[in-house]
Amino acid sequence: MKLVTTLICVLALVLALAGCSASADPTGYGEEGWSPGLPANPGNPAAPAPAAARAVEMADASATQAMAAPAAPAAASAPAPQAVTAQAPAPAAPAAAAMPQVAASVGAAAEFADAPVAQFSEEQAALVAQKRIIVRTVNMGIVVANVSDAIAEIGRAAAAQGGWVVGADRSSTHSGFIAVRVPASMLDDFVDTRIGAIALEVDTHNSTSTDVTDEYYDLNARVDSLKATEGALIRLLDRAEDVEDALEVQRELAALQAEIEAHLGRIKLLEETSAFSLVNISLTVAPLDMRVSAGTDRTLSVGEFARFRAKFHQPEGIDEFTTTWDFGDGTPPVTIYASVASADPGQRTTATVNHIYDDDRDSPYIAQVKIVGTGKAGLAEGSDTFIATVTEYRSLRCSWTPALSMKTAAWKRAKKWSTADLSRGRKA
Repeated sequence: MKLVTTLICVLALVLALAGCSASADPTGYGEEGWSPGLPANPGNPAAPAPAAARAVEMADASATQAMAAPAAPAAASAPAPQAVTAQAPAPAAPAAAAMPQVAASVGAAAEFADAPVAQFSEEQAALVAQKRIIVRTVNMGIVVANVSDAIAEIGRAAAAQGGWVVGADRSSTHSGFIAVRVPASMLDDFVDTRIGAIALEVDTHNSTSTDVTDEYYDLNARVDSLKATEGALIRLLDRAEDVEDALEVQRELAALQAEIEAHLGRIKLLEETSAFSLVNISLTVAPLDMRVSAGTDRTLSVGEFARFRAKFHQPEGIDEFTTTWDFGDGTPPVTIYASVASADPGQRTTATVNHIYDDDRDSPYIAQVKIVGTGKAGLAEGSDTFIATVTEYRSLRCSWTPALSMKTAAWKRAKKWSTADLSRGRKA
């Protein structure tokens, strides 16, 4: 009888809890179910829900009645309720077993609700980033005071951070190249701090990132599959009964092993390139200043055949020069390489270039001459501009022709003869 009473109490408690979760209760049970952010009783958060309290009261009352009732005498028909007792606990057991899981889920939900969202997002982002395999490459162009010294200093900086020099080229005094690998975690510090301290000026800087996660895991899965096949071939080779079969299996095994080695090599390359980022640095020496003079401004007429040349000061240790003329009218620049020493010490004059302005609509034109010199001292640069004013009328000096020259010479001879005759007549 006590067992039956206890069973009834347990069933009543389970039904009460089920009704509590399904009912519309203003103490935290809404239309969409229980909200873990609300207490069961706003007045007293530690108190249980009203439905649960009623269930507890009913269970206590039933237990009290069972204890107060006298024990029934044993009878021959007693096995019948025993059979009911043996079958009844079956549905109650899952409910009782599920109660700790419900409590654990509620506690986890409450803990998640109390956790800061920003901190959770940062941790998740860091976890995702750790699982990605990124290959980063940086390409830079910098200006330095001395190419050889800068290359050596960059190599030492990479070694200090656990990296190494991949390759370097210092064959020229005014330009060079170096490639280094540094740990990916120190890449930003190496570029911003170490290279920034060496460079006088950063001309170019670009960074690329390549995600090779898919390729990496695909290669690993392929290697695992190929190794399984390799094991099967080795077992088949051990069971080969004749030489021909053994040779056939050996060929297949060799090809398979070569494919495995290729995949393993690619995996190792991805691991190393993702762990150590590549930095390619092109170096140029800071150019020396060179004084250049393009001459005075010019006034020209449309179609006039004009001649230009520039003078410049030759720096010590610079002996090769490239001169580029841009006449400002949209025609392609003209580049020459010849120059000669002038009478003034340290001065040189470029070869003469010719140009014709065919239009005066955009006049005046801003023309520029730029000279670049190279040599043992490094690099030297200089430039100058002048104004070319173009008109549609020809200037007087542009009207010279061979026929006019002949007429002028004849006029001078006639004038000379007439003057001589006049002198003889005066004497007579």
